[in-house]
Amino acid sequence: MSHDKMPHNNKCHLASCLRLLKYLALFCVLKSVAAAPFPSSPVAGVADGNGVLFRDATFLQRADALTRQFLAMESLWPPVKELTGATPMVFFHQRKAGGSSIRAVLHRVCTDANLQCYIICHNGIACDTYSLPASGSPSAVYAGHIPWGEPQNKFERYWHRSSSNFSCVTNYREPVSRIISCLAYRHPTEMLGKCVADMDVGLLRVLLNRPDRFGSSCLNEPFRIMSGIRSNHFIDRLDECDGFSHDANLELALRLTLKHASKCSPLVLESPDTYREASRRFNATPLRFVDGEGNMYHTNTAKNPTNCSGRIWGNENLKLVMCKTALERIIYHTVKRKAECALHGLDGQLCLDRSSNSPLFR
Repeated sequence: MSHDKMPHNNKCHLASCLRLLKYLALFCVLKSVAAAPFPSSPVAGVADGNGVLFRDATFLQRADALTRQFLAMESLWPPVKELTGATPMVFFHQRKAGGSSIRAVLHRVCTDANLQCYIICHNGIACDTYSLPASGSPSAVYAGHIPWGEPQNKFERYWHRSSSNFSCVTNYREPVSRIISCLAYRHPTEMLGKCVADMDVGLLRVLLNRPDRFGSSCLNEPFRIMSGIRSNHFIDRLDECDGFSHDANLELALRLTLKHASKCSPLVLESPDTYREASRRFNATPLRFVDGEGNMYHTNTAKNPTNCSGRIWGNENLKLVMCKTALERIIYHTVKRKAECALHGLDGQLCLDRSSNSPLFR
């Protein structure tokens, strides 16, 4: 893979305009199916006018309370002073959200700084690895599709030290975009020449739920990596698209994931500022998530071979995708808003108040 930068130039402005036109088109489609694409609060955006997504009013109230509690938290993601085997950094890599680029950057940083690191898919470590080693010297940096709880278990059991004495980052991507990218990557044969927006909805439903050769589907990735719940069967069913209420499971996954997200700096693919903010958090260490000019590194150039720009969403396809991504959209918008608060120096109640009332967060 080649190493490219994503500078702020006229091309970026043109791309931003094209994205805006795409979102305006999506807005019109979303209105036709009674969804709210630009919400005033994370839960409201999924629930308003679209009650088929979550049938239990009690769950919606609890989810709203959980997201507000997270937004009101104070002093998240404090500065990190050192990286050692006793005080490591863990990158919890969520699939199809720009994480391969981050791992490549971490590998280069570790090499340049002569840090001992354990980065999956580098230095001979198999990409199909989801656990940390139980022997050898502890590393200063760990990175990969490592689920929450795996590092803590190894820290306590094998290295006999605190399971909480580590810093972390994790990556996020707008859920519909992530799902589309994931389907093209995981199921290339079935998706060749097809677009999620207007493909056969029956096949779309099958592919959304089908595990890949590594055992996991494209659904609910933030919960798969960050909740600490290790059952793929449980994670794949965090929705109510089957007509049954699963509110207890939904609440549990949301509560745990928000709790764990409060420890890890968010790297939001759609927000380059979050990469700069994470770099500032680790300023006293060699870790950086942007280049010397403050631009995001980007090395993963793989794209969907089918050009789907300009396709009009079919109502059934859109309803299915919005239903399947409903809980992930709540976590995405909640974390993204908290990151925006941090960027603007808004902490605690100030973040909650601003998120509820300001167009900045809509």
